[in-house]
Amino acid sequence: MNITTHLILVSAQPIPNLTPVLDDNLKPKKVIMLVSADMQERSN
Repeated sequence: MNITTHLILVSAQPIPNLTPVLDDNLKPKKVIMLVSADMQERSN
């Protein structure tokens, strides 16, 4: 599979986002992370 971009919705559940990035058959060339204001606040 030829995936060039992986769109990640940052949440408290990281596994669904990490699995495709770690799989050599699916590994995208670029990752875009979307973060809500709530999750941004939690990260600080």
